[in-house]
Amino acid sequence: MAIPNPYEDRYVYTVDRLLGNAMKLMGEPAKYDKNYSEFAVECANAVIADCWVVNNSMREAAGLEPYDFYPVMKERSEIIPYEFECLQNIMVYGMAFWLLYQDEDNDKASVMNQIYEANKLRWSKAIYTDVIYSN
Repeated sequence: MAIPNPYEDRYVYTVDRLLGNAMKLMGEPAKYDKNYSEFAVECANAVIADCWVVNNSMREAAGLEPYDFYPVMKERSEIIPYEFECLQNIMVYGMAFWLLYQDEDNDKASVMNQIYEANKLRWSKAIYTDVIYSN
């Protein structure tokens, strides 16, 4: 299987795309986008901050430099500069959790949060370092 090119449109996540994919997981039709749009940037920023360590573990495992700090989005059209695997497999569930929580749909929110937390653990990469012994 070829490694995905992160610069192809299908691998680029904006806050809008994260919102749209989260709404699909929530079972919400696209027409309800306006109900959630006012929360989109703030919820995305919460998930971005929460997934910073996991995303850095993915970057380091791929031989990339980790980020010194997490990005803060200001607009729904901004590209989230995280690894595709983190966005697609973890952050979309975190976004769904926060939106459902805002909606006070606690049963669905709980399910999304369980998947979100489990996927953070599942997708975190171990970073191996050399051990230096000294006497």
